Amino acid sequence: MNKLWYIFLVICFLPNVVNGQNDYFIMNNVTTAGVKLINGGSKANSRFCQILNRDHIVKYSPYEVDEFGFKDGRVYLSREVQILDSLQKVFVERLNRGKITLLFYDGKGVKTFFFEKDRNIITEIAKNNKDDISYNEQLLSITYDCQKVADATKFVKYNKRSLSKLITRYNDCELKPFPHFRYGAIFGYELAKLVPKADRKGLKINLFDYKYDGGFTFGFFADKPILLSNFSLHSEINYSRHGFSYYNSIDTIDINFVANISSLKLPLLVRFAYPSNKFRPFINLGVVVIYNFSNENSIYETTLSENIIEINVVNESSLIAVNQAGYSIGGGIEYNLNYKYSVFFEMRYNKYYSLSDPKYLDITEFKFLTGINF
Repeated sequence: MNKLWYIFLVICFLPNVVNGQNDYFIMNNVTTAGVKLINGGSKANSRFCQILNRDHIVKYSPYEVDEFGFKDGRVYLSREVQILDSLQKVFVERLNRGKITLLFYDGKGVKTFFFEKDRNIITEIAKNNKDDISYNEQLLSITYDCQKVADATKFVKYNKRSLSKLITRYNDCELKPFPHFRYGAIFGYELAKLVPKADRKGLKINLFDYKYDGGFTFGFFADKPILLSNFSLHSEINYSRHGFSYYNSIDTIDINFVANISSLKLPLLVRFAYPSNKFRPFINLGVVVIYNFSNENSIYETTLSENIIEINVVNESSLIAVNQAGYSIGGGIEYNLNYKYSVFFEMRYNKYYSLSDPKYLDITEFKFLTGINF
């Protein structure tokens, strides 16, 4: 009995395994696997199922073949759909399957999507609807029975990846943040410290006890999802200003170092955000380029001798590079106010190095940031 049961399981599942690992086509409800399909591109695939038979190619129309699929997972189905003003039988690419199956058609002068609830109900998701209904509104109507994806329909783009992600979420009736492009304003407070280079020994810049200087920063950011995943490319432009003042005394000589720097900073970060709904922890990692457009810094020596005060400038050139670059790492948490707006709080560490010419001082920073996306 057990042996017969195992044979039955093998008979049931073997065609699925074969189809998943090889090219196949279905004609008159008979599956033929292990063939060599020719991929002619999405336009050609919408018209013909092309099979390499020894040294020549055999073409089948949607009236002859019910379905064909490539071993990489792409599947085309024969369906009768409304194309422009006529009903046509064509091959449509199946992007996912479930309660709603999403189909894509790429024909001559036409690229459009359809959703299928069963074999007999196929409705087009048109980018430009004749009734002036946007495809986002149409998607909201299609998915009305799962309110968890209602907000996601507002962010869907008219392409394969975005629509597939939405329909997959709908089929699972899953509530998760839908990746979409965001931008907003950022504000914060930063602590910056000058750091002498390790190879610059014996110079007066090593005489000071460098401490952090606090200052405000503000700017703008843009956040673009990477392949609609939980990773995104996070870029910013922000402004900050710092004034440093250090003092030391050796014998009868007072040494002062004064620096005033105004900077534009351009971080380019990769952000990973955990896909929770209300509070979203995230981490950042990337690079930062800096332009110190106002960069005044000097070391002064003050000598008092016989009631005569003499002040000399020690350095003949800037000790801090105008152009710097470095790395940034940080993390924080984002709070969703509603489907569109959110605020975030973040702590970040940056380290900057000279870009163009070897200067004496690098910069480290701790940043405490908050922002809101629009």
